[in-house]
Amino acid sequence: MIDVNGIMISEVNRRSDVKTEVVEVKRSKKEMPAVVTIMFKPRGIVSQVMKTPVRPANSLLTTDTFASYINGKSAHLDAIVKNKKIFFPLGSLEKEAHGLLVMTNDKKLIKKITNFEIYLEREFLIQLDKPLHKKFLEKIYKGSVMNEFLVKPKKIEMEGVSTMRLTLHTDFKNQIYQLIGRAGVKPLDIQCVRIGKFEIGTLKPGQWVVIEQLKEIIGR
Repeated sequence: MIDVNGIMISEVNRRSDVKTEVVEVKRSKKEMPAVVTIMFKPRGIVSQVMKTPVRPANSLLTTDTFASYINGKSAHLDAIVKNKKIFFPLGSLEKEAHGLLVMTNDKKLIKKITNFEIYLEREFLIQLDKPLHKKFLEKIYKGSVMNEFLVKPKKIEMEGVSTMRLTLHTDFKNQIYQLIGRAGVKPLDIQCVRIGKFEIGTLKPGQWVVIEQLKEIIGR
């Protein structure tokens, strides 16, 4: 990249007078590759990236919490840690919830998720405040209207009388609380255990890895 008097020049054959013009040759900055990070968000950390006194999830992108022994790409590690502010979540996870969270610097992917061109299937393990009889599951399956959109679970499995495994395609604020509230119960603990085809596995709270093949997440 060449600047003449502070202006970038694109003409290949342009002649310059070095006595009257300032010619600068600048090395173009290599853009960071578009990648996705999968992390285990602990409780008390917000998934959104915003100006807040509460610690945001992208603050977890450090060398100390990089779980390279799983499937991380160390070649991108320094770039990701240095540019962690440009990583944004593809789906929210409540502040007091914990588990898997997907973050990326891929603006095109973020736009597709936001515009509902791609749906990220997420599975949650939920501890309830009291036993839930199976006959009340129908009320949850009927769904709830949020932002003029009918939100319905894709799948519900009961693991005992007070533990629920809930699969969703949507991502609305407090949707889990509103959905299971229809059955007269409340969540004591919410953990995201799967996003697309990627499961929580051996990740520990605060750890993250680099994922380059998006089909591992969205199944495409």
